[in-house]
Amino acid sequence: MKHIKIQKKAAFTLIELIVSMTIFTIIMVSVMSIFIFSSQLSGKIEINRVLQENIKNVVETIAEDVRKNRLVGVSDTLLGTCSFLDWGFKLGTKLCTGASEYYFAKEDATGTWIRIEDAAVWCSQMIDQCRIVKKDISSWNISPLSNNFVTFRDFSFALFGGDVPYVTLNFRIQPATWKGVQVNLIEQSELIFQTTISQRMVDIN
Repeated sequence: MKHIKIQKKAAFTLIELIVSMTIFTIIMVSVMSIFIFSSQLSGKIEINRVLQENIKNVVETIAEDVRKNRLVGVSDTLLGTCSFLDWGFKLGTKLCTGASEYYFAKEDATGTWIRIEDAAVWCSQMIDQCRIVKKDISSWNISPLSNNFVTFRDFSFALFGGDVPYVTLNFRIQPATWKGVQVNLIEQSELIFQTTISQRMVDIN
């Protein structure tokens, strides 16, 4: 009489399946966490690069203008006349050189630049996009110094008179929301910047 051997097929038990799923889940969570962290880090680096590029463009343009055409003054209203005391200090939201004016503005639907008197009011909301523009006095041509990837929340000029007049630029800049940047990254990426431009650099002795 022949004996028939029955072979049992190997199979996962319920416990083994649960352990396998748990290990897989832990691995996937770890991978996703690393991916999210890397994406946020990459985003912050890119945002910082864009902010620095805009700051560099604004500062270099104004500095070159000051060196070539000298400081005329500042005004605390956009329609006011730029001036400064010979030996004093004046704070304003519009800066004037011998060739240009610099101030805050917003672009409307028709592409017209609308001047802003009070940045704290007009540029305080997250959805607002305020930019720094340059107005050429001779041609009245207005061009933005900052691109539409960023928005300025505040901006002012502090002008100091004397033998060597100089102006201090103060501004607060963030990435623009409409470019798809996450709100938390926008809040974390606010940059407050200050620099001084001296008229001495234009003097040739």
